[in-house]
Amino acid sequence: MFAFNQSILEINGIRLSIAAHGSGPLVLLLHGFPETSHAWRHQLAALSAAGFRVLAPDLRGYGASESPENPHQYTSLDIVGDLVGILDALGEADAVVVGNDWGATIAWQAAQLRPDRFRAVAALGVPMMGRAPMAPSRLFPLSEQTWFYTHYFSQAGLAGMNLGAMLPPR
Repeated sequence: MFAFNQSILEINGIRLSIAAHGSGPLVLLLHGFPETSHAWRHQLAALSAAGFRVLAPDLRGYGASESPENPHQYTSLDIVGDLVGILDALGEADAVVVGNDWGATIAWQAAQLRPDRFRAVAALGVPMMGRAPMAPSRLFPLSEQTWFYTHYFSQAGLAGMNLGAMLPPR
């Protein structure tokens, strides 16, 4: 089984969990919603074997990364700032940024806001687009299928309560 390094970096006042492997030019892999860096485990192996230093962070609020309590600390600017902070912490001048799903939107924004730090983008599943006319949770219909994907996780405590009920007792 492939083993990668897991570490915690203090970035912009929060702790971010980072999966990393390899050496060479830096590639950042950004997960989608509601995923974590685990989604990139196969690409970590393949890209590092191809000669790249590959990092897959759990973005703020996901996985083993810290979750700020203030909902206003989850803007695209905050997340792009975290990516720049990762580069700074590692002493890297720039990186290629790869995103899937919601991570693709962040990748596009990172390259637009900081082309000096993100020299190329690979976006999977989401094209570059402008700001939505309203919150995505209001754009999606309230059908049974879309409710679970977009609305279930926005209800405070519901997902955690349900996931906690599925865990075996300690």
